[in-house]
Amino acid sequence: MERSTHNRSLICLIVLLTVVALGAVTALPAGAQEKVSLRLDFVINGYHGPFFTALGKGYYREEGLDVEVLRGFGSGDTVKRVGTGANTFGFADFFTTVKGVAEGARVKAIGTCLGDGPGAIIALKKSGIRTLKDLEGRSLASSPGNAFGLQLPALFRAAGLDFAKVKYTEMDIVLKSSALMAGKVDAITGIIISEVPAFKVMDVIEYRDHLKIVGSGILAHQDTLRGKPETVRRFLRASFRGARDFVRNVPESVEFLARSHPEIDRPTYREQANSSLTLWASATAKEKGFGWLDEAKVANTIEVAAQAYKLPRRVSAGDFYTNEFVPVPPIRP
Repeated sequence: MERSTHNRSLICLIVLLTVVALGAVTALPAGAQEKVSLRLDFVINGYHGPFFTALGKGYYREEGLDVEVLRGFGSGDTVKRVGTGANTFGFADFFTTVKGVAEGARVKAIGTCLGDGPGAIIALKKSGIRTLKDLEGRSLASSPGNAFGLQLPALFRAAGLDFAKVKYTEMDIVLKSSALMAGKVDAITGIIISEVPAFKVMDVIEYRDHLKIVGSGILAHQDTLRGKPETVRRFLRASFRGARDFVRNVPESVEFLARSHPEIDRPTYREQANSSLTLWASATAKEKGFGWLDEAKVANTIEVAAQAYKLPRRVSAGDFYTNEFVPVPPIRP
């Protein structure tokens, strides 16, 4: 009898310890989430949907990551913040990132998001401006230091045209649209993924039809790449799972975005997201998977940036980017 009671007590103790152990294992992921931050390029936009989809669907959590997604203040600022270690990851224009690397920022591009440059030239339909050739002898405005203004000589050169034949002017960014509407200029530079609603009454010439450069993507500090390679891989894997779902279901993605930012105007953000689909689901993404940096496009991006910014030093492809952390197997649109 005593032996039977002892056995029952021992069994109960084993069961209790097992339950406690299982509870500890179950609780571990929540307590072991690694905190990282993602600094975007600018204010929240529809094309940022993949990151909020990854958040909303728990992809980051499944990878053991607690991700804070923060609005940006321009790609140049994002590069600086990641370069100083203020943020773990950045989403920035790679044209601008080349400049940051040349000036000493210890960051690297680790994954393409927008496979082509999103620049555009916008003109009123009544202007008759439909092609780059139509801009010869006409006025075109951009803002000082704006990436899309700096890319114009390369854009015209890629199209076999002479940019010197265009009456180029610069003005404050907040004055461009009103100057166009008032007829003070014939066309302005813009971006196809944030000014979509206005395009309904305008003609748009997209840079990507002529200028083959990479758009925006994810970057990280070199120390992060060396010290936390698995964190980088997990972050990219979750982000690009979000990208895959984003291109397949924009309305769902906008709802996830609205959970984090209830102030957004859903129809506008849906239009912005839709306008970015072919940039996210680029030919390279379809072939190699999300994140893959095309060698030829990277080389051209570096060359165009070097000329536009008159960079203090030559940036090599190896200094600028790596495909080492892109998900394997590939995650495709």
